[in-house]
Amino acid sequence: MRFALLGALVLIVALLSGCISGPPTEQFSFTSDSLEETNGGSSSIVCEDGTIVKIGEQCLNAQDNFYEIEDDYHVDFVEYEGFVKNTENGSLEIMNRCVEEIMPKIEAHKKIIIKYGLAYTDYSDTTIRLRNIIENICNEYINWINPDVNISVLEEKITFLKDNSKLPDKGVMVDILKQNMLKKCIKLENDTCAIKAACPPWLNDTVGVLHYRDDVEFFRGDWWLTDTTSSLEEFIVNKGGDCEDFALFYKAEINYFLENCSDLNKVTIESWVYAPYYANYDLSFDRYSVYYEHAKAISWSDYIYPAVVCYSIDENIGHCILAFTKNKIKNIEDIYPELSGAPLLEPIDGFYIGKINEKSSSIYINNLENDSESEQQIFEIMTDDDGYSFDTTRQINWTSYTIEKEDFS
Repeated sequence: MRFALLGALVLIVALLSGCISGPPTEQFSFTSDSLEETNGGSSSIVCEDGTIVKIGEQCLNAQDNFYEIEDDYHVDFVEYEGFVKNTENGSLEIMNRCVEEIMPKIEAHKKIIIKYGLAYTDYSDTTIRLRNIIENICNEYINWINPDVNISVLEEKITFLKDNSKLPDKGVMVDILKQNMLKKCIKLENDTCAIKAACPPWLNDTVGVLHYRDDVEFFRGDWWLTDTTSSLEEFIVNKGGDCEDFALFYKAEINYFLENCSDLNKVTIESWVYAPYYANYDLSFDRYSVYYEHAKAISWSDYIYPAVVCYSIDENIGHCILAFTKNKIKNIEDIYPELSGAPLLEPIDGFYIGKINEKSSSIYINNLENDSESEQQIFEIMTDDDGYSFDTTRQINWTSYTIEKEDFS
């Protein structure tokens, strides 16, 4: 008995939008006929968009007032971005201005957005994205002068990656997933361990009910202030997460397979690609397997160690997927040789994307001398015990949590 996954082949299209920093666009209306008096006797009214104005003041005036304020902030943030990105050898100058002028302006803008009840509009989105870029750069400079705080933060990040490199030991749902994974997703035969890479994502969806969600769906507060990565336990409780969360969970699932394959001489990993003239691709080794229509298998045996890589789609959007290397990445010197030519898989459905630094994926390793015209540059890597990032602010190419920690010590 076999079941076709209707619509599964179009799932990847939805994923191409990646991890967009912010919830889906929602257009707020500003109308004067939607006024509602607040608590009895109050001299204020609440507009449909959430703005609070005095009785007798039109909601439309509140809209105009917001636009005027937002325009002023946008002009400031454009100037700040140019300053923090283009000031040469001026880390102290940047840090001082960040502390004295830029960060207070950023905090004031956050309060303005909250005051007008505009958590997200087309009009303020560009300004918020610009503000986030400036805030991240300023925080790097400000934190750089506080070694004790930074060492503690970096140790927490390293510990987080180590703790979340393997599936949790206990839990009803994780136990069910593990049982199904061993039964359906791997085959131990002679001296070979064969892994169906599309099988865990299928089980995550159908058994674990783990679905793609933006951070904003969980975060209680100002969604634009953070981009959190969930622990594996939180990912299960939340019934899913964003691309970074899915990639981290998928890496732990592959590690679970490798643990069970450790006594065998050879490990093969099998994924799938679209193939219009082919029949079906079975997602599991189970007798009653589900399948993708018009797809075929693609497999390899040399690249087996998983690492999360996040790349830019454009200047505002990024996406995280899984790369497979011949050897584990242990330091920044390993990044280019190990990732170059590494197969890439989409964590949501195990789809084979192509290889790094090749046209098959159009995804390249970021470096200061990179002459690739592709905007899809890898800027972040997460392994089982360290995190790596491409440092554009200090122009030092790649760095890691461990290196940063040593610099502060």
